[in-house]
Amino acid sequence: MEVGTAIGDRDIDMIVPIEPFVEYERKNSWGRYERKRISVDKLMDIAGYVNKNKNRFEHPVILHRDNDRLNFDSDNLEWTDINDPRYKEYYNRVVDEKNRLGREWNGEKWDYMEKQPRYQHI
Repeated sequence: MEVGTAIGDRDIDMIVPIEPFVEYERKNSWGRYERKRISVDKLMDIAGYVNKNKNRFEHPVILHRDNDRLNFDSDNLEWTDINDPRYKEYYNRVVDEKNRLGREWNGEKWDYMEKQPRYQHI
């Protein structure tokens, strides 16, 4: 299964880097097939591949220990709290990588996106 990391946004005419996802088709109640997208981190949670118990945390998030958001090895994933300094460092690296890719793919048009909350550091 191929992991996607970007989508084309026709409304703003840009390629936008997003969290890793996989796409699948599902038959709806009318018998038609529709394409769905789910984050790989969510799949790892559902499958039980994430170390530690997420119920211990007030605001649980998945931490990629090696800071590589595309490494989904179960030994690399653990639950932590959103306020954990390790998670903040990981998140800020992800934001830097998304902004680097966004600027590489879209040039100066990316200035607008960098002002959006999801592309800013915590």
